[in-house]
Amino acid sequence: MFIILNHLRVFKTPSCLNIMENPRKPNDYVEQLTNYVLKNLEKGYTIDALRVSLINQGYSRITIESAIEKANKKLAGRISPIKEKPQINYRIIPEPERRGFWETVKGWFR
Repeated sequence: MFIILNHLRVFKTPSCLNIMENPRKPNDYVEQLTNYVLKNLEKGYTIDALRVSLINQGYSRITIESAIEKANKKLAGRISPIKEKPQINYRIIPEPERRGFWETVKGWFR
């Protein structure tokens, strides 16, 4: 026989009580949502589409946002840092020659 109290399982044996942590804690719940988000991002879904889908399934916004944040951190950890610096090239473009209004009008009649 066992009793569940606030994420703890208490097993009653004839000689003593054994207390063991419940394997399904709220952290596992967010971790499952994080894995779900990662898996669907790899399939090509957008974060907004996943957010709407999870809200429609009845998940709380706070739980969804924390799962998305954890998924973003995991994705950022997978990406290797950029080692080479980008080369920036500058090119000066000369301004076109501006003529006055009347010079432009005279040019129409030539």
